Amino acid sequence: MRNFWSRHWKSIVWATFILILCSIPGNQINKVKFIDIPQLDKFVHFFFYFVFTLLLISENNKQRHYRKVTVDSILIAATISLSYGAFIEIMQKLVMINRGADIWDMVANTFGFLAAVISYRQVNRITEGYI
Repeated sequence: MRNFWSRHWKSIVWATFILILCSIPGNQINKVKFIDIPQLDKFVHFFFYFVFTLLLISENNKQRHYRKVTVDSILIAATISLSYGAFIEIMQKLVMINRGADIWDMVANTFGFLAAVISYRQVNRITEGYI
C-alpha cells in the first residue's frame, strides 16, 4: 500500500481536488463567479482531465525516464480518467445538490484526455521526466 501511495499520490490528490470542485452546489458556483466567459466550465473540465491524464500516464509509465510512453500506461490512464469523469457526472445527476449531468462535460473531459495523450512525450521532455 505504501508503494502504491508513493507512486500515485499526485493523481489521487488531483482526483480529490476534481471531486471537491465538482461537488460544489450549483447555486454556490454563481456566487464565486468572478469572470463571465461563456462555456468556461468546459475549459475547466478540459484542464482537469488533461492534468489528471498526464499524472496517470506518468505514474504508470515504466519508460518515463527514457522519454518514452508505454501503451499500458495510456490504457490505464484512459480507463481511470474517463471512468472517473463519467462517475462524477453520474454523481452530479443523482447525489449532488443543484448539479446535473452534462454530456458536454464528458466531451471536454475526453478532449482533455486526448490532448494529454498526444502531448505527453513533449510534456515529459519539458519537465525532464518529472511528469
